[in-house]
Amino acid sequence: MIAWPPPKRFGSMLRLAVIILTVALFAVLAATISVPQASASAAPLEIGVFFPDPQLPDEQLPSLDDLHNFETTIGRQANVFLWYEEIGEDFYADAFRPMAAEGRTIQLAWEPHDFSLPATDQPAYRLRNITAGRFDSDIRRWARELRDFGYPIYFRPMCEMNGDWVSWGGTVNGNSPQDYIPAWRHVHDIFVQEGASNVKWVWSPNRDGSTHDAQVTFNTYYPGDNYVDFIGMDGYNWGTLYNTPDWTSFWQSFEEIFRYSYDVAVANTSKPIVVSETATTEVGGNAQNGGKAQWITDAFNTLPTRFPRIAMLTWFDINKETDWRVNSSASSLAAYKAAVNKGSGRPNLTFGEPMVYWSSYADYQQNSLNVDLTVENTGSTTSFGTVVTGSIANNGVFCQSPMPISLGEISGGGTHSFTLKYFVPNGISRFQASISASAEDSIGNSYSYPQT
Repeated sequence: MIAWPPPKRFGSMLRLAVIILTVALFAVLAATISVPQASASAAPLEIGVFFPDPQLPDEQLPSLDDLHNFETTIGRQANVFLWYEEIGEDFYADAFRPMAAEGRTIQLAWEPHDFSLPATDQPAYRLRNITAGRFDSDIRRWARELRDFGYPIYFRPMCEMNGDWVSWGGTVNGNSPQDYIPAWRHVHDIFVQEGASNVKWVWSPNRDGSTHDAQVTFNTYYPGDNYVDFIGMDGYNWGTLYNTPDWTSFWQSFEEIFRYSYDVAVANTSKPIVVSETATTEVGGNAQNGGKAQWITDAFNTLPTRFPRIAMLTWFDINKETDWRVNSSASSLAAYKAAVNKGSGRPNLTFGEPMVYWSSYADYQQNSLNVDLTVENTGSTTSFGTVVTGSIANNGVFCQSPMPISLGEISGGGTHSFTLKYFVPNGISRFQASISASAEDSIGNSYSYPQT
C-alpha cells in the first residue's frame, strides 16, 4: 500500500492530492446524488390566498393555525396571504409576523375610506384631499408600521380605482379620473420619506372587458414605472349569478376575464404582473364548460403559455356573494390541489460543488479530510426540519461527522452550507461518496433525498 506523502513534502504533494480528490469527489457526488436539479425555466408561480372577509360582522384576523389548516387542505404552503385594512386602522404586525417568518409575503389591500359609511358618498376621502395632505399623519403612521415590520410587503393601495364602487374611484365620490395619479404618488412619496423600502407597490385595477377600455384605464390611472413594482389585476368568473336590469353575468374562462388587461399591461410596461384577486363561482358551471373544476384546471394550465408574465395568483377564498372557496365542491378542491402542487409543492434539495481540503496539519496526519458542501432548495416551498442523515463512501473511506446534522429551514431558492469529515486510509487518492438527507414540507409530509 502506498502511504500518503511524508511531512517534508506536505505542501507540494498535498496540493496535488487535493486537486485529485476534488475532481474525483465532485464527479462522484454529481452522479450519485440523484436529487432534482435546478430548472432553467421561469420562477415558480406564487400562490396567494385571502380568507375570511374582515368586513363581515364578527370576523377576526385569521391565526397562523387557520392558515396552516388551509394549507393542509390544499396540500402546500401559500406564498402570499392577502388582507384588507382601512386607513384609520393599524397594521397587525404581531399577527402577520409569524406568517412572514415561515416564508410568506403579506399582500395588503390598503383602503383610504371609512367602511361604516356608504362606499361612494365619503367627501372627506376624496382623492384631492389625500393629495392635499389631509391624511398625512395616518399615511406616515402606516409607512412606519410597514417599515418596522421588517419583512417584504405587497402593498396594494386604492385598488379597482376604475370601478364605481369604492370611495377612491375616479368617477364617483366627487373625484375625477385625473385625481388618482397625484394621490397615489403622494402616498408613495411619504413612504419613501419614511424609509419603507420593504414595501413593494402593486397597482391593481379591476379587469377590463376590451382592449380599448384596458388602454383607457392604463392611460388614465397608471402612476408610472417609478411608482409601481407590480401590475395587478382583479377579476372573477361570476357565471350566471346575476340577471338584473343593470347587469347580466355569464360564464367566462380565466383567459376571457384577463386577456385585455394583461395584453395592454405587457404592451405598456416591463413590470411583473400579478393576479391580485380571482375566483370562480359554481353557478353556471355545467357539462359543456366543465364547471368550476375545469375552470380552475384551465386557468392554471393557460398561465405559462398565454400569460407568462404573471408571477403570482391570489385566490379569494370566501363564501360571500357566492361560494368562491376552492373547496366549494370536492371536484373543485381536487382540481385546485392538483394545479397548485404541480411541480412546486415539494422542497427539492440539490448539492453544489464540494470544496475538499485538510483543515490542519494534524488532520493530515490523522487522515481526516474535510469536505465543504452547499445544499440548495430549488423548490418553491420551504424545506422544514432539513437534516443530513448520513454519508456512505467506498475504498475504506468513512464519514466521521456525527449524524444527523440539522440544517433547519431552507426557504425556496435558499441555500445552507455544512461540512463533512472523512477518514481516508493511506494510499487512497480517490473515492466515491453519497449523501442522504431528509426534509418536511409545510404540512409535515416527509421526503428523503436522494429520491428514487
